Amino acid sequence: MLQIAICDDETAQCSLLESYVREWERLRRQEADIALVGNGEQLLFHWEERRRDILLLDIDMPGVDGLSLARRLRGRGEDVQIVFVTGLAEYALEGYDVEAVSYLIKPVFYTGTI
Repeated sequence: MLQIAICDDETAQCSLLESYVREWERLRRQEADIALVGNGEQLLFHWEERRRDILLLDIDMPGVDGLSLARRLRGRGEDVQIVFVTGLAEYALEGYDVEAVSYLIKPVFYTGTI
């Protein structure tokens, strides 16, 4: 079972991304445990209880922003697959500095592949 976390301060965006992952899960017959968290601090707290395989991460969040969060996780040796999902295209190159797998620009639309 894949362990996935969606971290975004916009509740509607978290729900939308969760629905996309659920559809992908259904089509691929792949089970996933999905955690929804509203900010970087919550994710770090949650991380101590359960590590994740994939992280869908917004960059522009109050408090610990997504890039800082990714740097912290990488600095601790975490090998999570990071996908940035954000409206801030100008940070794409910095996202790859933390070995992000992909960078999706909001609004994100489901195409049948993830």
